[in-house]
Amino acid sequence: MSESVDYIIVDDAIILPPSEYENGRLQNASGVFDRDGRPVDIAVSLTHGRPRHAPVEYSAPEAPEFIPGTHIFGGIFFGHFGHFITESTGRLWALDDPAFGTRSALYIPKAGPVNDAAIKAQTALLAALGISAEIRVAKGPTRVERLVVPRQEFGLGPDLISGSGRFVAFARSAAEKVAPAGAEKLYISRRDLPLDRGTILGETLVEALLEREGYRIWLPHRCSKEEQVAQYRAARQIISVDASPLHLLAYVAQPHQQIAIIKRRSMNAVDDIVQHLESFGGSQVTVIDRLVANHVHARLPRIGRSSWGEVDLGQVGQELKALGLIEDTSGWRNLTEDEIAAQIAVIEAGMNAKYVRKPVPEPAPAD
Repeated sequence: MSESVDYIIVDDAIILPPSEYENGRLQNASGVFDRDGRPVDIAVSLTHGRPRHAPVEYSAPEAPEFIPGTHIFGGIFFGHFGHFITESTGRLWALDDPAFGTRSALYIPKAGPVNDAAIKAQTALLAALGISAEIRVAKGPTRVERLVVPRQEFGLGPDLISGSGRFVAFARSAAEKVAPAGAEKLYISRRDLPLDRGTILGETLVEALLEREGYRIWLPHRCSKEEQVAQYRAARQIISVDASPLHLLAYVAQPHQQIAIIKRRSMNAVDDIVQHLESFGGSQVTVIDRLVANHVHARLPRIGRSSWGEVDLGQVGQELKALGLIEDTSGWRNLTEDEIAAQIAVIEAGMNAKYVRKPVPEPAPAD
């Protein structure tokens, strides 16, 4: 299919979502087809340049569910809010095209059935961002009377995370519907998330020091999505560890906002976050990389969402002051070995697992 194609309209489209093998295991394969069983290539959803689902071989379903009317194909539905706003929204620009005359988005599940509560939650998330849409998720083989399949114009990976000009305009237009409300100085905390979500060691110390500077210590997971979006619109100075709430912020970020991100894990997830923030909001974004070590589950030692970051907090304070985000660096210090050991002991007890320390390699000297 030509790269210049923005969308295609498929009458009597057939959707084959992931199905079960005989042994009950889900297969990570799906597809959208026309009435003659030909694959609709533009419907393939990409993450970091690769298809999220493998192609499925077409087999005419015996009794597919029939959905009448016109619907926008939304791609793959994710229940996790961070993945939803980065991987399930890239086709929704078509909702604003009056030529299609629909606010209904039809998805393929990431894997297995999707419950009504998840659909309701993501519908509310879109509404908080100023995007009105009715969400449906295919429960099994489905025939759709008229399916508009737009090009994916946003997603995870360097080729998609900035969004097309059209998608950014769509997101910005939606954000303008949201009234700002909240503090101008904000620290986005992960303090009381489940232990397997990870953050930086000593986050309570960081919170105390920033509260002294007039920052609101913000626990977004305790607030409604409407409150979150309104607060992000109101803030002018924002500090956070790298985390998925920053993708939500990016949808409504603004050029006058100054954002500092404290890197908490040795992976490039922060690169997508920065690109998203800068492309959508034109914000001033600085990554503070003072990571010393990753503390990871001994049996599952992959660095990722559940890692705990050991950070040089003294240097973090110096960089925040240099950026004009704080005034006083007294109190900004590294945790002692005993403090680190005590916090790791709490994590190990809560996770019923041992954690191992993986030091961050020193950068190679310049030639």
